[in-house]
Amino acid sequence: MIYCVNPELVCNNEQPQIFSKPILAYAYYNGVNFYVNYCPYSTSLPIATCGYSNEALHYAELADYFLFLIEDGSLCYINLKDREEKIKKVSNISNFEIMLSNTTQCYIKFIKNQSDIDKVNKQQAQQIQQPMQLQMTQPMTQPMTQPMQLQMPTSKFICLMDLPILLEKEEFYPYINLRYIREMFNANKYFRNSFIPTKFLNTNYLEYDSNSQPFINPNLYCPPYIKDYIHYLGGNDEYINLIMCYLQFIILPLYLYKQELSIHQIVLVIVGSNKSGKEILFNNIIKPILGEKYCLEVNDDLLSKKDYIKDFDNKIFYNFNNISSKTMSNKEKKKLVESVLFGKPIKIGSKVIETWDKFKIIMLESEYVPYNLPENYYVLKVPSDIEKSSYDFVKNIDLLENKIEGELHDFTKYIKLLSI
Repeated sequence: MIYCVNPELVCNNEQPQIFSKPILAYAYYNGVNFYVNYCPYSTSLPIATCGYSNEALHYAELADYFLFLIEDGSLCYINLKDREEKIKKVSNISNFEIMLSNTTQCYIKFIKNQSDIDKVNKQQAQQIQQPMQLQMTQPMTQPMTQPMQLQMPTSKFICLMDLPILLEKEEFYPYINLRYIREMFNANKYFRNSFIPTKFLNTNYLEYDSNSQPFINPNLYCPPYIKDYIHYLGGNDEYINLIMCYLQFIILPLYLYKQELSIHQIVLVIVGSNKSGKEILFNNIIKPILGEKYCLEVNDDLLSKKDYIKDFDNKIFYNFNNISSKTMSNKEKKKLVESVLFGKPIKIGSKVIETWDKFKIIMLESEYVPYNLPENYYVLKVPSDIEKSSYDFVKNIDLLENKIEGELHDFTKYIKLLSI
């Protein structure tokens, strides 16, 4: 169990509460390697408010194409190799059938309903048998040693009525491992999930041998530069455990697609000067792993914008970075910051955004916090100057940032391996 390890932080001139609730996973360090004990937690909360079965979409996947209808009934497709996933409308179905047939080496035919299959089958068989019948009318010069076999090509009939209907809207569901999600109460209507996991979240901790058999690399360890940086931030085993547990909590829910893992989430408060290098944790580790577009740094500059509230939408991580007392003197802005920290819903226009399942970090240069904190926070004081660190790997910030970028792949695999 982890407690608030530095309770002397001043919060609105009041002594903060020490959080002593059990958490779902805890890390420990034995002087050589990190280890994490993971305790599964069950909950009755739904993963999402919509159906998420993807069975009907298997029918629509053909080679590298995803086939669907749009709301006006037009046939469309997406090339799955196109990362932008541009929607293309089919203008000539016959030409499209030929293109798909050549790509899949299979006879592709679109039909309006299932009753058309027999009709198409008869036409196809006649087209194939006619050349054979013409051949058989000619006299045979050599006796047949083997019976002739009629080679019928493989056929795939795609019923337009059975294809999914893709709606124009997109919704943000980071805890559902599906690109297309079924609309509630509409069996064949889908919308697009706007959350696209990064390559780090998609990477499995398993590796594969020459026979495609999965195995765990026994040499997988915490990469040296990230390890030294975490050592520098923590300073002792208890703080190091705290950081590793926090990183596990923000990576595992999105990797395992289990929203309930973040119910008792940690709000990490990091106190350090602008020379401490504390920002590397967010800028160079958290943000690349989770995805830059899904992380928001909330500071005075952001909150001074006219439409700052819109930036809070479609995010999974909020970094409250050194927000001043002057900015927090605005009641509306202070209410927004506290709502996110306390996991309360916020309203963006007519849209209500849930924040209880989002991850948060607070970075401060002093120990004064101009807003209220929830009870489940942990405080970490960082040395004042990273260049004076006793860890050789972290003294050169430019080199450290470059090395961390190259270590993120192994580090995320390492974190995921700790969960099993």
